[in-house]
Amino acid sequence: ELMAFRNYSEAMAHFVTACSALVNGAGSWREVFAVWWDHYVKARIPAQSFDKMNENFFRTTFASRCMDAMPMEYSVWSEFNVPAGRIDFLASPKPGTGLRACLVEFKYVTCAEADRTHLLERDEPDADVVRQARTYLESLRTTPNWPHGDDVDAYVVEIAGNRGYRWFELKRDRRAG
Repeated sequence: ELMAFRNYSEAMAHFVTACSALVNGAGSWREVFAVWWDHYVKARIPAQSFDKMNENFFRTTFASRCMDAMPMEYSVWSEFNVPAGRIDFLASPKPGTGLRACLVEFKYVTCAEADRTHLLERDEPDADVVRQARTYLESLRTTPNWPHGDDVDAYVVEIAGNRGYRWFELKRDRRAG
């Protein structure tokens, strides 16, 4: 049973199902991330590997899976350049899909740092990470040739080693509606 759960094709099937729900309006980016975490990160990566990981690993592997699962609906980038810096994860809906863009700012800390800061017990994301995500969001909105205007959902995900993560939705400001 454990080997079947760790099977790549089963993990992909779960992920594609979550992505299909998202693009059909019955799912969310939070659910897509949760399935990725459960079926790729937790089920396939040995605990001792987390000591050698960093934020780059999480954002690029999540982006890679999204590119594989939703190529007809989204263009996906890791480290998308805007005047204010580089957005960790950006999914831009393709024309005619009617979908919203998605911006995710990742923050990774070791288990020891997560314990020290009580990361998994917090109800609010780190203020500096929120400020950074909002700066990138505003920069994206004003980037020439950005076709989606304010139709962008923004999130912060804080990852605590191999213990878990916190997913936070950034509420839209009044200007954005």
